[in-house]
Amino acid sequence: MRILSIHADCMWYRVTKKTKLAEPVDILEDRMEECVVLFCCVEKLDEKNPEHVVESAKKNVTARLAKLKVSQVMIYPYAHLTSTLGSPECALGILKGLENSLRAESISVRRAPFGWYKEFEIRGKGHPLADLSMTICPYEGTECDFTCPYCHHPVRESDMNPVCPGSGSCLRKDDTFGRRPGTDPVEKPVASTALLVPGCPEVPVQQALALHISHNLRKRGTALTVTGNPAVLNLLKVSDPEKLYLPETIVLEKCIEELVEKKRDCKLCIVFAHSDAGISYAATMRHLLPASRLIVIIFGKDPEALAALIDFPCEKIVDKAVHNPMQLRKKINEVFGWVV
Repeated sequence: MRILSIHADCMWYRVTKKTKLAEPVDILEDRMEECVVLFCCVEKLDEKNPEHVVESAKKNVTARLAKLKVSQVMIYPYAHLTSTLGSPECALGILKGLENSLRAESISVRRAPFGWYKEFEIRGKGHPLADLSMTICPYEGTECDFTCPYCHHPVRESDMNPVCPGSGSCLRKDDTFGRRPGTDPVEKPVASTALLVPGCPEVPVQQALALHISHNLRKRGTALTVTGNPAVLNLLKVSDPEKLYLPETIVLEKCIEELVEKKRDCKLCIVFAHSDAGISYAATMRHLLPASRLIVIIFGKDPEALAALIDFPCEKIVDKAVHNPMQLRKKINEVFGWVV
């Protein structure tokens, strides 16, 4: 389940036209002030464990409400947050379940109708914590067998369907997702071109993980450029004197200049952030590369607080990593679908 949460002065909507999926409604127009608006999108994967999705969403939302000191919520169905929509029946059930579970916590809840075209107006408060994206995983707290290399969702082998008629499953438990038994994995490039943006080299894990990402992108055919301030670039160069892992490097100021002048472009941008300066770098890249996939790796002593500062579209990898890179490396591999 995907949720875009906005702390708002007010939210207003009015239904305009029904679809064939429209639920019966009595209220055609509604308004709520001093509230948190939840733009909610139920995904196909949520059908595996809808009760867990509702419970996890409730916990995440109530924690956010407590932090913002807000007791009013408007749930707004919004199908445009994913490319893998769940069934209408499951989606409506989960949205109603979230509505009821929040109401049971003494929260004032209103829900915009499902399956209707609506016009709406929202006035966000615009403070650093006003906007927040959430991803609710139906497998949270359990072990999964694979990560989908296309959508990066966790996958259990028991949930997969055979694709070879008459041959049963094409996978064994000791095989990698996407590999036929007895063969080596074939991994497609994550992107044809990529830009890697490490921040100031103050936190030890960044150097190792930057080389790890560079190595894995390049060996899968991605044309990669690494950009940063002179200090971080020199540190990486000293760590890789024979240039086994590092590709082209360019000072960040020059790189931004080329991006502004449209002399440089990329399909994927990865930014390291262990301070608010790193978040600013990521925001700059989002502005200069609006059509590119942007991944922000947030780490250090208080990564959750940093992640809360992000108010622009991106994918986030968050871990409290300072000296030990192993857990963050695992999360990075899962996002990219790398088998290493």
